[in-house]
Amino acid sequence: MPVANVDSSDIAIGDLLPSATTAEPYEGLEGQDLVGVPLQLSQLLMAIVALKGIGVVHANLKPVNIMLVNHRLSPSDMWGLGCVLGFVYLRKKLFASHCVYQSIRGIVDILGQPADHLLSAGKHTHTFFKANQHWDKPRWWMKTPREYQIGTGIEPKRWHMRLRNLDDLITHDPRTQGKH
Repeated sequence: MPVANVDSSDIAIGDLLPSATTAEPYEGLEGQDLVGVPLQLSQLLMAIVALKGIGVVHANLKPVNIMLVNHRLSPSDMWGLGCVLGFVYLRKKLFASHCVYQSIRGIVDILGQPADHLLSAGKHTHTFFKANQHWDKPRWWMKTPREYQIGTGIEPKRWHMRLRNLDDLITHDPRTQGKH
């Protein structure tokens, strides 16, 4: 019987199946020894009960949509939660999804620029940032849309977000936006 230890890394339950592309979401799960899954599934059941208590239903619950996460390794669930909460509150996406340049620009504008050592080690840093030739700090500057277009040949699509940083959420009232 195959054994999958889900304690060591992040994995979708569907990835543990012989064929995650099957039309039947439970096909192949029988006979799998999923070490560590019962604890995560009990937590999943508690979450479903809590969501039901506030009138929220997950409409597409199946093994390929359940991610088992080692929380010591991945903060992606908090990022996703923050994006969902931002969308619910603002009634608009926090970050552009139609243009990668505008997505990066929004993250830098709202959350701040990543540390120089992270950008220096980044694989795609030169696509979105330029080295500062005048001072040591900051070492990197975000490219303007025109600089990005010259470097990539891709014209960034327009995106406007009224938030300049997370503190703006304190004074931002989405019910009054666009009513002037």
